[in-house]
Amino acid sequence: MVLSRPTRSAAACAVALLLLLTMTPAAKAMEPPSSDVLAELRIACDTSDVVRVTTTKTHYSMHRPTMDSTGVRHPRGLGRQALITIGDLPLDELQIPWAQISQIDVGQLHVSRSLIVGMMVGATLGGGLILNYGASLTDAGDSGMVYIGASVFTLSLLGGWLHGLSSPHYEVLLTQNPSRR
Repeated sequence: MVLSRPTRSAAACAVALLLLLTMTPAAKAMEPPSSDVLAELRIACDTSDVVRVTTTKTHYSMHRPTMDSTGVRHPRGLGRQALITIGDLPLDELQIPWAQISQIDVGQLHVSRSLIVGMMVGATLGGGLILNYGASLTDAGDSGMVYIGASVFTLSLLGGWLHGLSSPHYEVLLTQNPSRR
């Protein structure tokens, strides 16, 4: 039997896909942690600023999730759908079973460190502008460079604050495959 060219390439692709699927190790589901490990996870999550749960498809950042033997749960409010509502809106809850979780990390925000760096950069740049290009004390000239230097300082301080809020330092608490740490 002679196969045509498109049929041969389709057959070769099917064989290659079958070999690829049989050669890749299947990711096994994460077992629910023991009660002692679960208690330690709860304590670590309650004392951290951000908890990142990585699943097989995506990762979620959350604040103080609840953990039990079924998985990780995090309430998320639907918000108000109208100005005037009658009754309470049900809370939507994100539920992630242990079988989908590949890693749990906790993060701490370092806002004060970023604020100090922003303050130092702003003082250096803004002060340098004022000292080099600003009006001297004996001049009755324009003091516009003082406003520019103060603006540079304020923007640097604001940038440090935003950086501290947006970039927590994560520590791995639980992972599916310990060799990937």
